[in-house]
Amino acid sequence: MKYVAFMRNVMIGRRGLERSLLIDAFERHGAKTANSFLATGNVVFEADAKTAAAIVARVSKVLLTKINLTEPMFIRSMDTLITLNESNPFGAAPSEDVYERCVTFLQEGALRIETLPFQSVRGDFVAFLGTTTEVFSITRLINGRPGQVGKWIEEQVGKPVTTRNWNTVERIIKNYA
Repeated sequence: MKYVAFMRNVMIGRRGLERSLLIDAFERHGAKTANSFLATGNVVFEADAKTAAAIVARVSKVLLTKINLTEPMFIRSMDTLITLNESNPFGAAPSEDVYERCVTFLQEGALRIETLPFQSVRGDFVAFLGTTTEVFSITRLINGRPGQVGKWIEEQVGKPVTTRNWNTVERIIKNYA
């Protein structure tokens, strides 16, 4: 099966995180055909369902040891991403002045956000749909700056999250499914 690991708060090439280190860590710990997609810490890899989470946990330990990286990774199967995409989560999204369509990945055990839809005071983001594992939102440019939904979601769920432009997920599906 194919999986995608979404790393929180990193960019390839910064803080010692090189693409070769990341891919090597995945492959040395059991992933097959690991590929880094874009520079925002997205890794597409193949593994069986029983070992995918263990591979990500071992890679996290390697990154902690080698470059002191403590940011979590959020793993989703390609099948899950395809199902999310087919569900058209942005069909009910606000459509005026949209800068980005975003998905925020939550950790297991995060609280479910019960106050959706929610619009920020500035109006620079609207979180409109949530599950126990994802929150969908749109951002708007206000005074030249887009909304930052991740911080608000972290405050609501009490755990770290990571946010991606939905276009990134669509491109991962197109290139790797």
